[in-house]
Amino acid sequence: MLEYDIWWQVYPLGALGAPLRGDHGEPAHRLRRLEAWLDYVVELGCNGLLLNPIFASVSHGYDTLDHYRIDPRLGDDADFDHLIAQCGARGLGVVLDGVFNHVARSHPLVTERPDLIAMDGDRPAGGRATTTSSSSTTPTPPWPTSSST
Repeated sequence: MLEYDIWWQVYPLGALGAPLRGDHGEPAHRLRRLEAWLDYVVELGCNGLLLNPIFASVSHGYDTLDHYRIDPRLGDDADFDHLIAQCGARGLGVVLDGVFNHVARSHPLVTERPDLIAMDGDRPAGGRATTTSSSSTTPTPPWPTSSST
């Protein structure tokens, strides 16, 4: 039983040079490039690899489209399975940074149920309680501020 864990954290989309936007197309097998770093991770004294978002997303990884699919900019299931096997061979655990509390605007939960998220431009419509003063069109927060006390 381990008394502690030391994680080596990596943001694969950035570290592996994945394009930020655009058509992702066929899988680019970038995840396999992390294998070259695993011995170094062990030399550092780490016993785990923490991967920031690797699930299919629109851009930066935190705008998830599919929680069950590897982002094609990083590879595919075979690339992921290979990385997990290589980590296991070196005694490294793996943690995935799963972003389960929000999804991309183009996720089916949003596109198929627009009633769940109403937008007014770039702002939620009716989702936040704000008030406006008669002298300003800037919304003021619903909590007390120094100017409202």
